[in-house]
Amino acid sequence: MHFERPFFITPHAVKRFQERVADLPAADIIQLIQAILQDPGLPVDIDYRHGQMTPIFKGKYGSKVFYVPIAKGKGPWPSVPTIYGEESIIHRKYIRGKLNCRHQGGKKNGKQTL
Repeated sequence: MHFERPFFITPHAVKRFQERVADLPAADIIQLIQAILQDPGLPVDIDYRHGQMTPIFKGKYGSKVFYVPIAKGKGPWPSVPTIYGEESIIHRKYIRGKLNCRHQGGKKNGKQTL
């Protein structure tokens, strides 16, 4: 499948998805994450590591929520270094509305936005 905005999904990210979200074949996970990242909306959080801003986007597979950080890749494509699941601190912060972004996946300052 062709994606207008391709991302490098690392083997580590695939493994974490299998452990934290669903035990799917690697090719299916890569397709799913690529599709989600084509139009991810606004990030739910911004992480700052090693002087680099890393937006984190929310995804869903079935009833499971997961979070996808986007980092600068070593090649021409941005990279997905890992996947955070519902057990992560990011998820707990998202549920409580305590993330770094003012706009939290449809909410601004705790209120639903249009």
